[in-house]
Amino acid sequence: MTELWQILAPWVDTSSAYVVAGGSVLPVLTTRGKQKSQFMEGLRRVVIPLGVLTSVVGAIMILRDMSNPSTLWPAIQVMLLGTLYGCIAYGIVSFLMRKTRPETLMGNVHASLLGSTAVLVLGTGFLFSTMGLSWIDLSAITLFGIGMVCLSFVRTAQKKEPLSYILASNSVIVGILCIIYSLIQLSRFATDPTAVGPIIAIAFCSSLYTGLFFTISSLFVPVEFRASLSRWSFVYLFVTLLCFGATFGSIFYWFH
Repeated sequence: MTELWQILAPWVDTSSAYVVAGGSVLPVLTTRGKQKSQFMEGLRRVVIPLGVLTSVVGAIMILRDMSNPSTLWPAIQVMLLGTLYGCIAYGIVSFLMRKTRPETLMGNVHASLLGSTAVLVLGTGFLFSTMGLSWIDLSAITLFGIGMVCLSFVRTAQKKEPLSYILASNSVIVGILCIIYSLIQLSRFATDPTAVGPIIAIAFCSSLYTGLFFTISSLFVPVEFRASLSRWSFVYLFVTLLCFGATFGSIFYWFH
């Protein structure tokens, strides 16, 4: 039994598991209710973006205090295992819902104002308690905000898609554009330590904002858009992992 635990221990991180589980169950309960099919559908929509968001939190924690070995490994575990737990949860929920008929998921979703406010307070408190002000970057907020407003205005004017789907997909598109901008800047200034930090902050904070927007908006997307919504969540996953690789690869190159 001891040998088995030694094998499994590196793959177990309670912080990541709590964030993915609590961060998915509470918002789903307050927006989609306790009906089994609606609850499971809500979980399937949010577990991947929440897993990626948890990994982004871990990455920001790493960059925030790389000189402290006592906090470095727990942050690395959060970064590596958050996305893994999200993907595992997605696979389990999808398997349990394999026989669910789409018509059982029809109907409008009415959020609880009190519950949604509680989730918002808890989520904001979690970000401040784990990262302080590190998750607030004015450059990222400006780029992300301008992109969301402009793109949402154009797509809303066409009136072809519901607002919830527009916001969810736009958050991924704008997040990708912000990350691409950051990676281009990182390739230009990779040897300048004074420029690397602000550039990385834009990339990771933009990815964090994407996860927050996508998670909240996806809970209200009509069922006929769920396949497309799922594809957007995997795009978000892929681009964020690419961002991790490019960013930490650049840091490794800089230190060596």
